[in-house]
Amino acid sequence: MTDYGFWALVPPLVAISLAMITRHVHVSLFVGVLLGGVIVCNGNPATGFLTAGTWMIESIGNPFNAGIVVFTVILGGIIGVMQKSGGIQGFGSWAARKAKTRRGGQLIAWLLGIVIFFDDYFNTLTVGTVMRPVTDELHISREKLAYITDSTSAPVCIISPISGWVGYIIGILGVALAAAGIETNAYAAFMRSIPYNFYAVIAVGWVLIIALSSVEYGPMKTAERRALEERKPIRDGAKPLVSKELSGMDAAKGARPHVLNLMLPIGVLITSAIFFLWLTGHEPGYGFKNALFSSDPSRALVYATLTTLIYCAFLYSVQRIMPLREFIEAMLSGFKAMVPALVILVLAWSIGAAVGELGLADFVVDAVAPLLSEAWIPLAVFLVSCFAAFATGTSWGTFAIMLPISVPLAHAFSPALVFPTIAATLGGAVFGDHCSPISDTTIISSMASHSDHIDHVKTQIPYALTCAAIACAAYVAVGYSGNAWAGWTVSAVLTLAVFLIARGRKRSRSGQKCAKTGITE
Repeated sequence: MTDYGFWALVPPLVAISLAMITRHVHVSLFVGVLLGGVIVCNGNPATGFLTAGTWMIESIGNPFNAGIVVFTVILGGIIGVMQKSGGIQGFGSWAARKAKTRRGGQLIAWLLGIVIFFDDYFNTLTVGTVMRPVTDELHISREKLAYITDSTSAPVCIISPISGWVGYIIGILGVALAAAGIETNAYAAFMRSIPYNFYAVIAVGWVLIIALSSVEYGPMKTAERRALEERKPIRDGAKPLVSKELSGMDAAKGARPHVLNLMLPIGVLITSAIFFLWLTGHEPGYGFKNALFSSDPSRALVYATLTTLIYCAFLYSVQRIMPLREFIEAMLSGFKAMVPALVILVLAWSIGAAVGELGLADFVVDAVAPLLSEAWIPLAVFLVSCFAAFATGTSWGTFAIMLPISVPLAHAFSPALVFPTIAATLGGAVFGDHCSPISDTTIISSMASHSDHIDHVKTQIPYALTCAAIACAAYVAVGYSGNAWAGWTVSAVLTLAVFLIARGRKRSRSGQKCAKTGITE
């Protein structure tokens, strides 16, 4: 194999730099793939272009990858028809009846964000759109709703066993594992990384803690006080980031809003996915867990989404919610919505092929090994992924760039670090995407919640940084101990400490206010 040395770094570095400058991850990844082809072809741009095209064609032609493409497209169709079914409006009516207090409104928004775990866009749009009238009525700030919406979208999807993210991640992860010489099912590797994904779990849990305790700090405290005391869900002079296309989500004319039109398809999707994962991995003498880890997730997810789409057609036709023509139009709209993700996915597979051909993993290992001890690998990968995702505004692009590097790197130091490092890569990318003002989910959260976008970013960052700091300490503990329990012990202690400090400051300031005004809070 040809030793390309430093040149192996050029494609991913250029892709990251261009993404930071242009904010266009699609173009940046394509340029990275093209550069990889030129380098492999010894600087010949013509043959380099052909090589890059070949990588793209082969990535799509791979049977596993083709299954992921089909799964992603069908999932988009399911999302489209569910939006037309009236299920979202039905859930909104149910939530309005159940939420009687500020705490109740926040808890229902949090719960809805967890229930809709299969797609971050659908999650964000649903929670923001459905809950906005409810939270306005309960005097909860738009900034708080946007925070809850944002914090239960990507962080939930990244730890969900079944979602649009899973198909994308295992597609990239399969290439990274193969490059490292690891003979492990990509889906099994993803599942085994979940217990180490500290940031995602802590971010979701922190929303629950804030909702239950009403402890606020940073700019969010000012926003919540304004909403409660001045009855203003949004500040004077703010410019809500509203998009009719994203926040309208009108149901079909014949739809009778009912929560079951949302929950039943989700239940079928979950149940059928688990069944087909078991079916594609089942062998005589295999237990349920072994069958899941030996499954063919590409085929299983295609079967599950097809089953769910057919069920949606049956469910909505029985209720006469929409004619066949409108059902097909909604489905096709969902298909179209997945095109940007599919473009990134193909480019991600292609740049993975490029860095594999260039031997990037071996170069990085040889260069970093003398400088970095084994225990610090998960933390270092987490921080780099945080920066890359924040700068580029995309977690998916960061997955594509980082996984082919971090997995072989961790394996070269110690096979025991592979799963924590996968989680560190995914969690770090989600943090950056979660906080970045140029992230699509951050923007959509502002849109769906009708919040001023900059206000959303400013109020959310202190909470996200709190969770990221705790996750950093957890990865240090994992690096030295080698097990997830050490990380969760450190996380629990630090989370409790931060909460007690924030609650103590709240009580202290409340007491000072009562002493000055004579009013008991």
